[in-house]
Amino acid sequence: MSSEAWEDLVTTAVLGTERRRVAVPTSEGGLGLALRHIDSSLGAEQAILSAAAMFTAFQQAGRLPEGRVASAPSLAPSELRQQCSARAAQHLQAMLGGSQRDILSEWLMLLDNAGLCVPVSRLPELLEAGRAQAHLRPLVRAVVGARGHWLASQNRDWEYAALDQTERSQSWETLTQIWEISSRPVRVALLETLRMDRPEQARNLIATTWATEKADDRAAFLGMLAHGLSMADEPFLETALDDRSKEVRTIAVDLLLRLPESRLVQRMITRVSPLLGWVAAAPSRLLGLQKGRPSTIEVTLPEQCDKTMVRDGVDAKPVMQHQKLGERAQWLLQMLRTIPPQHWCTEWHTTPTELLDAANRNEWKSVLEAAWISAIQNNSDSAWAEALLQSDPTITSLFPVLPTERQEAFLLGLLHDLHGPLTQSAALALLQQTTHLWSAELTRAVLRAVHKHMISHQNQRDYQLLNAFDTFARRIPPVLVHEVASGWPAEQPTREHWQGAIDRLLITLHFRHDMAEAIIKEQP
Repeated sequence: MSSEAWEDLVTTAVLGTERRRVAVPTSEGGLGLALRHIDSSLGAEQAILSAAAMFTAFQQAGRLPEGRVASAPSLAPSELRQQCSARAAQHLQAMLGGSQRDILSEWLMLLDNAGLCVPVSRLPELLEAGRAQAHLRPLVRAVVGARGHWLASQNRDWEYAALDQTERSQSWETLTQIWEISSRPVRVALLETLRMDRPEQARNLIATTWATEKADDRAAFLGMLAHGLSMADEPFLETALDDRSKEVRTIAVDLLLRLPESRLVQRMITRVSPLLGWVAAAPSRLLGLQKGRPSTIEVTLPEQCDKTMVRDGVDAKPVMQHQKLGERAQWLLQMLRTIPPQHWCTEWHTTPTELLDAANRNEWKSVLEAAWISAIQNNSDSAWAEALLQSDPTITSLFPVLPTERQEAFLLGLLHDLHGPLTQSAALALLQQTTHLWSAELTRAVLRAVHKHMISHQNQRDYQLLNAFDTFARRIPPVLVHEVASGWPAEQPTREHWQGAIDRLLITLHFRHDMAEAIIKEQP
């Protein structure tokens, strides 16, 4: 079908038959023969509509298949890993069927750690689960085994699992061949695998075809540099700041912000340093007759947003995420968020706590705090994160920055000082931010707080706490299942109000306990 003929037809329809001379388009083959039979005596409008109908029908009719027969796929390779036991497979079947699906990732990690693979009969369901849930894909790839990788290569929806971990040991020539002929899911999986121990080769693969890739592919590949990110990636990321795609430029900025020594961060420090000033505290003098002055931060707003700032990720016309801030204040916020907060401690010879205290007294407190929160996350600065959480434990987004041991210590402190309802404490929201297996000490502290809450508020079914039970069930060590099962308040109506949540908690813990035993103790 001639694209020019179709475009001519559309142009006539848009402009109208009164403004453009009507001419029934022509084409070759069967479509052209049909077009020649249009009766022009019916009127211009009818002729145009008839032609459009024929073009549309022709498009939808498809085309004849090519006359070659596809070659049969190669045979599946022999399996190198042992399959898990039948009992372990039953747990997988239950999760894939919808029961306890939230702990599928835990089962996959246990299986990989045991050096086992999934039974062949469960491969299609598991590969489909990985297709639907991207966070499962690395775990799925690790346990499907050689036959799972082969099966994934036969279905475009499962290509994310077509390569196994051994692909990263291939020669550079083989890697480039795989890269050049593979689809995006396969290439993303290859990059993720290579970034584990050959990060430079992964970056070089991206560079080989960078100039000819589509924008969404460039964005997907560049994002994989987050794995094992280092200053060796900085030159490539710096060039990506000039990419045609805004999405690519945004990813490049976000990655460069995680590199404190990057040129982008250093340029931002140069821009912002004249805008912020530290005025140290002045002590009282003359036996207290002259009052002292606390430390302050002097803030000057930028006058303009030039092209170099825009290249480094500053939005000259920012979306009003902070409704009370003007344009210039948002420019400052965007620049300040790029600078590691520890820079100001070093520059001004002060501590995070002192800086936060000074910010609290500043009219631009919202700008400083919002920028520092973002900078803390970019740099995973646990000292600053803890200092901010000490001043305001409701900033839950900073909690994952803390190392596991500091998370537990912080939570134990909150739970120890708990006097009111658990639902009114920041501890509950922070507990739901955890991703690690709790220690026995933290588990017992949480249970004591929950039991106390249930007794003190026996006539209330607090849905905030009820919903948190699902998180508790995934974080409590399953070896404590029997200890957890005891000690719940037995008085009515307290037990009646909470029995459903208690049952769900114990069912999940028993399932996790049996699941781990089936993998660890019953290996074939």
